[in-house]
Amino acid sequence: MLSRLIKYITLSLISIFSFSLQAQTIVDSLKTRLAEAETPSDSIIILYNIYDSAPYPEQGKVLEDLYELALRRGEYHTAFDVLKQSSNYYTSNDSMQQVLINRAKSLPDNPEKRSTLIYMNVRAISNQARSLTEEQREAKLRDYLAQYSKSQDYDTYKRIEYLFCLCSYLRLSTEGELLTKYFQELQTLIDNLPARDLALKSLFYTQAANSYLSNEMIPEAVEANKTLLNIIEELERQHHAQGRIYRNYDRPAFICYRRLLRCHNALTHEEVEDYYKKIIPIIDRNPTLQKLSGQSKKPTIYYMMANKRYADAVPLIKEQLKDTINTNEEVLYLVEALLKASDSIGDKESQLKALEMSNELLIKRIGDKAAESYKELQIVYEVNDLKQTNDQLVLENQQIVLNRHKEQLIYAIISLIVLVLLLIVVYVFYHRSKRLTANLSKSNAMIIDERDALKRTQKDLIDARDKAKAANRIKTDFVNNMSHEIRTPLEAIVEYSSLIADCADEDRRGYIKRFADVISLNTDLLLTLVNDVLDLPSLENAKVSVHMVQASVQEICRVALDNVGRHLKPDVKLVFANDGQDDINIHTDPHRVEQVLLNLLMNAAKFTDKGFITLKYALTDDQQKVTFTVTDTGIGIPLGKEEIIFSRFEKLNSTTQGSGLGLYISRLLAGLLKGSLRLDADYRKGARFIFTIPVNG
Repeated sequence: MLSRLIKYITLSLISIFSFSLQAQTIVDSLKTRLAEAETPSDSIIILYNIYDSAPYPEQGKVLEDLYELALRRGEYHTAFDVLKQSSNYYTSNDSMQQVLINRAKSLPDNPEKRSTLIYMNVRAISNQARSLTEEQREAKLRDYLAQYSKSQDYDTYKRIEYLFCLCSYLRLSTEGELLTKYFQELQTLIDNLPARDLALKSLFYTQAANSYLSNEMIPEAVEANKTLLNIIEELERQHHAQGRIYRNYDRPAFICYRRLLRCHNALTHEEVEDYYKKIIPIIDRNPTLQKLSGQSKKPTIYYMMANKRYADAVPLIKEQLKDTINTNEEVLYLVEALLKASDSIGDKESQLKALEMSNELLIKRIGDKAAESYKELQIVYEVNDLKQTNDQLVLENQQIVLNRHKEQLIYAIISLIVLVLLLIVVYVFYHRSKRLTANLSKSNAMIIDERDALKRTQKDLIDARDKAKAANRIKTDFVNNMSHEIRTPLEAIVEYSSLIADCADEDRRGYIKRFADVISLNTDLLLTLVNDVLDLPSLENAKVSVHMVQASVQEICRVALDNVGRHLKPDVKLVFANDGQDDINIHTDPHRVEQVLLNLLMNAAKFTDKGFITLKYALTDDQQKVTFTVTDTGIGIPLGKEEIIFSRFEKLNSTTQGSGLGLYISRLLAGLLKGSLRLDADYRKGARFIFTIPVNG
């Protein structure tokens, strides 16, 4: 016996090791194919196959890669599917469940979004329910039950979510008739869902099959398991059609077949034979099920009892009863089966043992059912008491409303009396007004004359306004034309000054080069002023368009840093705090972000004579925004001037270069990017500007 056990364990270990080695080989091969994939669609299918083949600890990373790829491709069907699978993967991780729910909420609306959110909310609430104390769960359960009448007005999806949550709390308190009642009501709604909502249907029928079986509702349990098998077959068909050839449904199918065979009394002989023929290959090819000997032998026991092979069943039942992982319902079935089988073959010893165990189980089951019924009655009583309290409050509110209506009626009568008196007064004044009408006709003639004079004045004002608009338009066109015309000679000045320096003798080149650099620097300042003047009207009138694309934060920062380098004073060092760190991709207009950063860096270079100018970026705690900071060791901003510096044409020092438009334009651009720009008033060693924009603009 011992040698057979050792042989069985050895074969099981060899099978498991061989299976793991084969799975790792498949994963390695798929990773090689992923590196060679030509299209994103190919990458998605390969990643799905890696997820289906990879060991459990590696699956979380694969799901993250799948989600990011689906988002980049805009394939939201895949994104919602990955979120549901991630919810299954992180079942007991409440914080991760909330992250996944927030991701689903941020995705665009489509037919799958609502069912996905319900699926994830139900799983999250079920996990939270398990972590609560019994008193907290009962309080929550009472609240859900008290809302039952109100839930009748919910739409289908909201009512499904409500009943799912109610059943989740009920299952932790009782498995009795109260739970079954709400499960059957939920089943009616689930069966009417569109065919695409397979995840919600699977979640429901998995719970319902266990609940019906626990309450010995055998026909309902059989139908639930058959429906679940149909869902599994449809999922398998869909996944294989997508190319997911490694997706394995052995374990859920095994559980369904095992539950069905346990209900053999409600099955035909052909159904018993069919289910047993299907479950045996699953056990043979699945090392995990082979390792759980109790799980793999139960179907054989059910099959033997269904075919009245009692002599073969008795030793298997005895061995199975020694297994400590059996549920109470499974133990009760096994004891009843042992009692029936031993009686049929005349095994008095086994029959006596089964009778003793049956009596103990029945006494315990009666006690458990009584306690369960008492608890259900207590819950119903407390809910009814709560409803009565609510009804009493409703009656009191109705009485208050009735009293208010009485008061309003009294006020209406008083108002009517006052109205009659007012009508009498109006009648008297009407006769007086008739006498005044004659006098008013003269006044009307005078008013008409004044009106004509006002019209003439109005016409003169309109003409003056039109002339002013035309003059302003001419001025604007002139400024724009002159601004454009200035650029060409300025660029020529810079080029020829550089050419003069390059063509000078070696001994005078450095001397002339300094003057050429001064010309180039001042030309840049003049071009900046021209650009600011050109951009200002468009920004103020919100006519500037933004072009949102995926952009590298590192690349944006480097472009800004490269453009400000030659404007630094000799004793100033430019520092990029994130140099060498991981990059961040954001969805924004990189040109506008570079423009803001360049303005801030140029501003820092202008007012910093020595020390450092530091550019840094970081994600906010919620990962939804990125914050840039430009810090210098210059003269700083005086207290009370934190907002004045962002005004148009505002300069704290009139002797400094510039137009006073840089910060004003930068804040307008920040608003255009749905972000913000402010001065850090707490930093006093110079100046620090904080520029924040959303990651997914």
